[in-house]
Amino acid sequence: MTNQAPKKKKTRNPQGMGSIRQRPNGTWEGRYTLGVDPATGKQLQRSIYGKTQKRASHSSV
Repeated sequence: MTNQAPKKKKTRNPQGMGSIRQRPNGTWEGRYTLGVDPATGKQLQRSIYGKTQKRASHSSV
């Protein structure tokens, strides 16, 4: 028998929530998909910047 710790459940953000990361300069960047460009079919992505993680989240807009 091996004593292995139980596997952690992977968590994901809900759809449409985007992603949030801390940039090298210390500010936070939140990215989300605005939609699809009808002319090219490519995703339209936008970024929101802030000094705190909460400020950079898409839900704070």
